[in-house]
Amino acid sequence: MSTRLAAEQAYERRYAEWRDSTSHPALFGRIALAWDEHGELALRMLNPDSGVFAPADWYVARAILPELLARHLGGNYQSD
Repeated sequence: MSTRLAAEQAYERRYAEWRDSTSHPALFGRIALAWDEHGELALRMLNPDSGVFAPADWYVARAILPELLARHLGGNYQSD
């Protein structure tokens, strides 16, 4: 088993444990992993219903990055 697959499965298990025990299941809107895969940056998004990561297109990331940056920067991020 690859290190990435093992890490992904560990995140899936931890998410399932958290989801089953939290009083705030909607706390996370999206959870993603990104890493280098054969010289390309691969993006995988967690399906909150199944609890499993799946390949995702980068257009999804472009749609959510401005919101994430705004939160991180205290609402001071302006996209193009």
